[in-house]
Amino acid sequence: MNARLAAILVLLLVLLGGGALVVYEQQHAIQPSNVDTLGRPLLKGLAAAKITGIQIAQPNKSIITLEHKGSGWVIDERGESPADFDRGRASCPEPPERKNGTGDRT
Repeated sequence: MNARLAAILVLLLVLLGGGALVVYEQQHAIQPSNVDTLGRPLLKGLAAAKITGIQIAQPNKSIITLEHKGSGWVIDERGESPADFDRGRASCPEPPERKNGTGDRT
């Protein structure tokens, strides 16, 4: 093997290795900015039993207000009609399976 062919093969090997390193670093550099908070309670000290209302809003869209009245929840914008959670849950897509940061699937 002459020196020119050996130099070309070494150059190709270096380029291939460098490309593989760049791809490897890009894939492993993707991590959430909140890594230190993964697995911790989101709203620490929140007393869920004391929540009396929830507003769901989308930018430039209507707002839905759920209020806890009596023994159930009602939709304020619909004349305080009862909220049907089973029907609402059926119309929502299933969320993708995700890891919660502790290795357990949620």
